Parts: sequence; C-alpha cells; structure tokens
Amino acid sequence: MPLVELLDTKDQARVAVIKSLLEAEGIPFFIENEAFTAVQPLVGSLRVMVSEEHLETARTLISSIDN
Repeated sequence: MPLVELLDTKDQARVAVIKSLLEAEGIPFFIENEAFTAVQPLVGSLRVMVSEEHLETARTLISSIDN
C-alpha cells in the first residue's frame, strides 16, 4: 500500500486534529518527522501520509476543518 502526502505543515495543533479525524474514520496514516519535531518543534515540517485509496476521503475530512 503506497503512501501519498495528504498535508505538509509545521502546525502541530492542526496535525493533532487531523490525526483525530483520520482515526475516527478508520483511515490508516503515518506522520513523517513526528518524532523529530517533538524534539525540535521549530525545525522541519510534519507530513501526513495516507494510502492512495483513502486520499480523497482524507482530503474531504480535512477540508471540513479548513472552512
């Protein structure tokens, strides 16, 4: 199952909300650089990765928090 990027951000609060939404919908995900940004929060960004088959559903979910 190849993963694709859903979001690239430095906003840890937004990522926490997105993680919660994805978990609630049962969408598997991976947060790239999560451990690194916990140590150095102002360096680098977090990449939320989902499988291609869940990408459109995940985009719809996160659009609900952007409106």
